Order: sequence, then structure tokens, then C-alpha cells
Amino acid sequence: MQVDRSTEYRPLTLTQFGIQLRRMTADDKEMVRTGRNKDFVRNNHVYREIISVEQHEVWFREVSSPLHYILVIHYPGRDVGIVIVRDFVPERMTTTCGAFIWDEDYLGSKVPIMSILIALDFFYYTIGVSRTDSVVLKSNAAAIKMNRFFGFEFTERDNESFNITMDRETYLANRNRLIAFACRAAKKKEEQELKIGGNKSPLNLPAINALLPD
Repeated sequence: MQVDRSTEYRPLTLTQFGIQLRRMTADDKEMVRTGRNKDFVRNNHVYREIISVEQHEVWFREVSSPLHYILVIHYPGRDVGIVIVRDFVPERMTTTCGAFIWDEDYLGSKVPIMSILIALDFFYYTIGVSRTDSVVLKSNAAAIKMNRFFGFEFTERDNESFNITMDRETYLANRNRLIAFACRAAKKKEEQELKIGGNKSPLNLPAINALLPD
């Protein structure tokens, strides 16, 4: 792939159902760190320590790669959380996933479930991910309910958490139901089609670059 170095980098964006997912850039780092360090966010993660600027910088360098996608959730006028699709194994097309909302106004709203669905549909249906895995705390009832709704399977991890997994066949079997739900929630017909933005970059998988303009 030829990348035009004279072109200003525009991160991958996925816009659908009135929500935009924008790949995290350096400008988003402190916002994401501050959100992740909020007590109600930390308490829903296995790792619950306060994340320092230095730790976050190491993490940001790690995820600035074609194998990791940290997507900032933008809902009209506000960045409210992130969806994470990372740890790609390209030869098997497997990933891990996660999400959190730091804006308390949107906890319990349609925004988290719609945002995760946009990412799942893009990576399963468009890019061809074969399986994704995650960990959910047993105390996080909202996340358990949401992941069962998507079709994830749960297995015991330890006393406080579950491993969850979903393969592509399961997602595709549930896709019509999930997209129909999202279309009813979005209501505006013009918001129902996925719009993919950004430009080709060494930070993207080849399958993603193939969808973006030169």
C-alpha cells in the first residue's frame, strides 16, 4: 500500500445511528485517562488502580498500531466514552473487546449499546473478524445483560468475573435482530447506513485501508 505522507492524517471514523466512533489520537489521551480513572468506571474493571500519565502514555504507544482500535464515542456535541477492539491476530482474525462510558448522563441510555453494536458490526460483518473475547465482572449487571443481548457466551473465569466470547457465525445469526433494534432506536432513516471516514494509514489493517479513499 502506498501512503501519501503529505496528506494530513485523518483517523478512522464509523458513523451510524446518530453516533460517531472516532479512533483515538494523541489529542484524546488525557480525556480518556481522566474518564478511565473515574471511580464508577474503575470499579467495573479488573484493574482498578489510578492510571498515571506515564502509564497512559505507554498504553497509548502500545495501541497506536494496526492491531488495536480505541474508538472514542461521540454523541452530538460530547465525547462520552470509548469502545475497544484490540489484540488482533490477523492470521486468525481474532480480537479482544471492551467499552466504558465516563459521562454519567449517558449511563443507562441507548448510547453504549448502539456504540458497541456499530463496532461489532463493522469488525464482524465488514472486516471479517472470526471471534472476539472479553472479561466482565460478575458485579457489573448492566454489562452482563448487554453482552447476553448481543449473543456472547459466558464461562467462569474466577470468583469475581466471567470470560465472554462470540464467534462470527453467532454474530451473523443475531445480526438482523440487532440491526433492526438499532434502526428502531435511531428512527431517522438517513442515520441507519454506516459511513466510514478517515484516510489510508500504516496504523490500519489492510482490510480497513481498502475501504478508505487514497
